[in-house]
Amino acid sequence: MIASRLPPALPLVVAGVALALVPALKLPAFYETFLYLVLFWVSLATSWNILSGYAGYFSFGHAAFFGAGVYTTAMLAATWNWPFLWTLPVAGLVATILGLGVGAVVFRVRRLRGELFALLTLAAGCTDSNQGGMGSNPSRERTPAASPPTSPAPAASPSDSSPSSAPSGSPSSPAPGSSEVPRTPSR
Repeated sequence: MIASRLPPALPLVVAGVALALVPALKLPAFYETFLYLVLFWVSLATSWNILSGYAGYFSFGHAAFFGAGVYTTAMLAATWNWPFLWTLPVAGLVATILGLGVGAVVFRVRRLRGELFALLTLAAGCTDSNQGGMGSNPSRERTPAASPPTSPAPAASPSDSSPSSAPSGSPSSPAPGSSEVPRTPSR
């Protein structure tokens, strides 16, 4: 009977406070990463349930909106050195603007809502994934890949310095340690 008297938002507040205290527990990185992945998939599954389950729209590019926010966070943190938590509202705003843009186009044409929504979210997903990848910046200089280290040539012994005693008609072999290619006489 006590549970029925509690406000419905109280369990969410308690869970939010508990999750906010997780960093204070100083858990190993594995557990924090695992918890992050679980909550990541929970948020995507919940949003998918709202979109397809309750609203009845099928979205091909569902992760594109989420990816736009992730890309915004990564670029703000990596390029302009913003603190991670400051990037989250901006990331949410970018994802919201992208979603509102797709929704504004889709919901103007009443008879094509389902099909047009699916196609536009597919286009948003394809456009979002073809932007060059995380952190790509065409204005940055590209550095060539490092060449593998070369091993030094073996030291030549005094007996190797004598001229080759190969007959004149047979191919001569190069001296050990030289980069000369053996030649065969032309016929």
